[in-house]
Amino acid sequence: MAITETIMSPGSWSVTLSPDTPRTILDALQYFQHIVISTGRHNPQLEGSSLFTSGRFTGVITGLDFSSKKANQGIILSGDTMATWLGNGSGVGPVIEGNNTPGSSGNGAQFTSAAYSTVVNTLVGVSSLKVGTIYSMPTSATYTGGFIWTTVAKALTSFATQITQGALPTQIAEWRANGNATVDFGPVASLYRTSPITAIVPNNPGMDMSIRGLDGVAELIEDVKDYTTRTVVLASGSGAATAVGAANIGDVGGTNPYTDFYGNPIVMTRTISASGVSSVNATVSAQAALIPYTTPADQVRLSSTEYDIKGDLVCGDYVWLYDPDAGFIDTSGANEIVFRGERINPTKQRVIQVNWPVTSDMTVAYRDQHGNWYDLTDYVQFEDGTATNLTVGGYNRNLVSTSEPTAGRPNPDTTIPGVPVFGAHSTTVYQSSSDGRTRAQIQINWSTPSNTDGTTMIDLDHYEIQYRPDLGIFATNPSYNALQSAGYTYNALNALGGTYKQLIPQAVSNWKVTFVAGGVNTLLIQELTPGVNYDFQIRAVDTANPPNNGAWSATTTIQASADTIPPPTPDAPTVATNMASVQVTWDCGTSDGGTFTQAVDLHHVEVHGSYDPLFTPSNATKLGNLPANIGNITGQIPVVGSFTIPPGQPPAQAMFIRLIAVDEAGNKSNPSVSAGSTATLWSNAYITDLTVSKLTAGTVTASIIMAGQITTGLTGQRVLMDSTGFHAYDSSGNLTFDVNSNSAVITLGKTGQGNKITIDMSTQVYPTIYLWDQTGTGPAFINAVEFGASVGAGIGINTAEYTSSFDSSQVGQRIYLSGPPIGGVFQVIDINQAIHGGSFSVTDSGATMIVGKHGAQDGGEISMSRTSALYGLFPSGATHGGQLLMNYNSGAGDVSWELDGYRANAGSVAPQRQEAEWGGEIGSISGTGLTWSYGTTMFSTPTPVAVPRDINTTTIPAWMMTTSSTTGFGLIANASYTGLFSVMFWAFRWR
Repeated sequence: MAITETIMSPGSWSVTLSPDTPRTILDALQYFQHIVISTGRHNPQLEGSSLFTSGRFTGVITGLDFSSKKANQGIILSGDTMATWLGNGSGVGPVIEGNNTPGSSGNGAQFTSAAYSTVVNTLVGVSSLKVGTIYSMPTSATYTGGFIWTTVAKALTSFATQITQGALPTQIAEWRANGNATVDFGPVASLYRTSPITAIVPNNPGMDMSIRGLDGVAELIEDVKDYTTRTVVLASGSGAATAVGAANIGDVGGTNPYTDFYGNPIVMTRTISASGVSSVNATVSAQAALIPYTTPADQVRLSSTEYDIKGDLVCGDYVWLYDPDAGFIDTSGANEIVFRGERINPTKQRVIQVNWPVTSDMTVAYRDQHGNWYDLTDYVQFEDGTATNLTVGGYNRNLVSTSEPTAGRPNPDTTIPGVPVFGAHSTTVYQSSSDGRTRAQIQINWSTPSNTDGTTMIDLDHYEIQYRPDLGIFATNPSYNALQSAGYTYNALNALGGTYKQLIPQAVSNWKVTFVAGGVNTLLIQELTPGVNYDFQIRAVDTANPPNNGAWSATTTIQASADTIPPPTPDAPTVATNMASVQVTWDCGTSDGGTFTQAVDLHHVEVHGSYDPLFTPSNATKLGNLPANIGNITGQIPVVGSFTIPPGQPPAQAMFIRLIAVDEAGNKSNPSVSAGSTATLWSNAYITDLTVSKLTAGTVTASIIMAGQITTGLTGQRVLMDSTGFHAYDSSGNLTFDVNSNSAVITLGKTGQGNKITIDMSTQVYPTIYLWDQTGTGPAFINAVEFGASVGAGIGINTAEYTSSFDSSQVGQRIYLSGPPIGGVFQVIDINQAIHGGSFSVTDSGATMIVGKHGAQDGGEISMSRTSALYGLFPSGATHGGQLLMNYNSGAGDVSWELDGYRANAGSVAPQRQEAEWGGEIGSISGTGLTWSYGTTMFSTPTPVAVPRDINTTTIPAWMMTTSSTTGFGLIANASYTGLFSVMFWAFRWR
């Protein structure tokens, strides 16, 4: 996971997301959408598209690798920089296609005496990017020429080469794709910083008044492999013809100081194929192409952990480089600066490539095709501690070729680079400045290959080197043996065919890829794990379009140097002794001062003892080991341990102690100075009775401790235990927790104040929990409720008493939950436990809701059971209540109902009151008479209304009422009737 930026090139990037990334984010990821990486934390939803301008990097997604997610290694996003919208490294992108090109005349983009801005606007207009700023060249001129069947990126690069007017930053033309989807064009001096504010000064980093110094490992690569005295440009002629333009070193103001075997000036000719260049510009293009190759090529690679360099330099800026020991010094005196109080003469170089990691103090945002922003930061697997690599050099070193392949143009370049061969390597270890741990570095070297057909490779562009740890092949290294076995149970190890401290092969990790410019045959890779084997592969890539990639080399495995750096010498311990024991206390310090300053990879300390203060530690003097690691250092926890002296030895009080620190790799420090006993260590063997006023430190272990009082303090905040119970006090001395041994009462809260809880099992019939408000009056309480041995205990929840708004009585609310016959009850009660308001009860056979007062009904009632339902009103003081009652008659299989109450008549007639009404049907009766009983004696004689109904025919005899009483009524027909009939009746009772 790293970002690679190169001038006038698509570059590359990759970011790995956690396997736990939400599905909503993974589903939103789409090809050709954009990510933005910003320094610091940002809110993408809030800042939105402004991040394209303020962010450090904008990338285009061209790769989504979900395969590693199955191995629980995350999802890899990858792609190019914004320059890919002008054409990627494979020559794919917006192409100038004759009539399809804005401003074309059927033969590509052709220009005659056109302003430079016209050319740039036309070429960029073919792409999806917009023109940003076009800066003027120092000498105003026009352009005549054309471009066809080439990507916009190649056309812009060719155009910049053709109008370059010299070797100075103000004369060299370039283009730059910005993160906000715009393209700038003009002199290097306008696009980038040419007055350095950054100095690469090894071993002297920091800030000066106007210059920031970067520390790191720098290397100079200087060669004349690309040195050229003559260029020949093969341009577009008429029809199928090829136009030729040429330039010699003298044409561009250069000199040739080199001679051949016989002393003649050397002739080094470079042929450049440029089908996008018209014949009229062939000679000018040859001169422009010659300028970068008239001096030796210089490159410096800087590897630094100072990755956050945004604002100090960007790819394309100039920097100061100063290291006299490596030959980086300006002897002409032209470049003289004052840095950190010292006058130095650095060389001025340009940063042409930057490779930097994505770290945890950055924000990674994603915008989808609908303009929605997502914050990926919480799911990114960052690269903290990974080095930043800068490649700096003069303009004469191109990492990306601007030429087409030659020899036989327009036929494509079909030569394939051969396989480079790794040569000798070296590896060392060093102390990392990022976390203080020991890290390894490997310097690899390789040979320059020929093409696979045996021809000399003259179009080498760059090398790709990939490496990864070979986790299946470890050298013996205690830290990794333990690491590989950790976390496995015995059965799990057996299932994998392993045992404790036997290495278990791990899944192969992803390759890390780095790029090295052609002509450079060495690379230093840092921040590696000591003692681990690393696999390396390399391939060569030429300048063809698309480029020809050579085959990867066979894997070369190199073991990084094991950790051989011992911990610092420990400082002397503190020693306490008795006749037969030694107690050692160590503050994890070093002999040069300070406490808890030992190496972060500390594993344990060896404790050695002797009666000679000048003794040399050996196996014979070793008393044992004490664990000591980063936890002791960061937590500032001293290391403490005791050792028993074997019988027959002199008293331990005469012994001297020395310590040896041992790190995770087994490296041992020099021994500390010896320390004698400075305190007396007491043990059971020497104590039979002990009387003290206090114990200031240590641990008392006993099955029985008898004391009048055990307390953590005498005043203020403390916890106390004595014969009366267990008591806790706050800082003001208020009792906040109390368990009384004389009664079953527990109090949580300040005594005599509100906001407390009391659990009382002493004086109550049932256990009760009292809850007091801040006033300390009228507590609510929760208590157990017993409704019979067969039922068991229930629970009651009760409010504090309050004044009833109905009649100013003191009432409260309670909820009882129990078994039958009570069930569940929610009611308002008075101080006599009688209902005084609403009451709602539920049992397994029904439910009742009433309003009562002093235990008697005083209001409405709704009652339901499995066979009856009642809705009524029974106010206190009323002569009689009213109700609607329905009952189920299982014998009749029907429901009867009764309405009881009073109802006033309408009109001017004095009110008569209807007492009750009901009805029924007397069925299957024959004869001339009928007597019907109500079944009960009514309060008064009802007035019945009877309607006979023939069951078989429509003939209905005449009937009349003969009798009516409080018990029933009688009917008689005017003629005998033998058929079946029934009588429907409705009875009213009046008073």
